[in-house]
This record gives sequence, structure tokens and C-alpha cells, in this order.
Amino acid sequence: MTDKKEMKLDLLPEDCIVQILSFMSPRDASQLSLVSTMIRDAALSDLLWEKFLPFDY
Repeated sequence: MTDKKEMKLDLLPEDCIVQILSFMSPRDASQLSLVSTMIRDAALSDLLWEKFLPFDY
């Protein structure tokens, strides 16, 4: 019998999820937002979208 360990992304704080999403493209982050409400909330965060803007914006 094999022990399966599950990792639940929803258990992470929203700012951690935002940090993870910031490594993706805006399109990928938007598509991933369909997975759960917690990820959707992080994907809608202004903090995330500020990371996608150019530095001199």
C-alpha cells in the first residue's frame, strides 16, 4: 500500500498564491483562477497585476 500525500494549494495564504501566480503569464494566471475561489481571489488581486506591469509604469 502506498501512502499518498496531498498538498492543498488552498491552505496557503493569499499572498503566497499571488507570489506563485506572479511567475506565470497573465493569461495562465487568469486560466488558473478557474480552479478554486481562493486562487480566483488571488488572481484578481491588485498586488498580482502590479507585478505584471512594467517597472516604469
